Amino acid sequence: MDWIRFAKSGKDLTGLRGRLIEVTQDELQKHNKRDDCWTCIRGMVYNVTPYMDYHPGGEEELMKAAGIDGTDLFDQVAVLKKKVKLRWSLFPNIVKAVSYSISLLRLSSLYCI
Repeated sequence: MDWIRFAKSGKDLTGLRGRLIEVTQDELQKHNKRDDCWTCIRGMVYNVTPYMDYHPGGEEELMKAAGIDGTDLFDQVAVLKKKVKLRWSLFPNIVKAVSYSISLLRLSSLYCI
């Protein structure tokens, strides 16, 4: 809820004041710290710095994709999420067990996709 409220606050979360910029791989690699963190997913660059305190998987999960193309990391979680949804539709009674297993694997970023 806090992230939704923050995202709707009207604050410029990109730091670009509405401008679009072309980001090279060299530029992306410079933004690899907790207080300046960008990642690329499917060719789009995202400033995830403001999201650090809100990400369900925590800073550690976001930092895995800091300054790099995080598409593969993102897709790994997305595939897992699809599997959980499929299991939910086929076997609704085992969802709690599946969700518990996922949280044990520290894949809580599953919930933000």
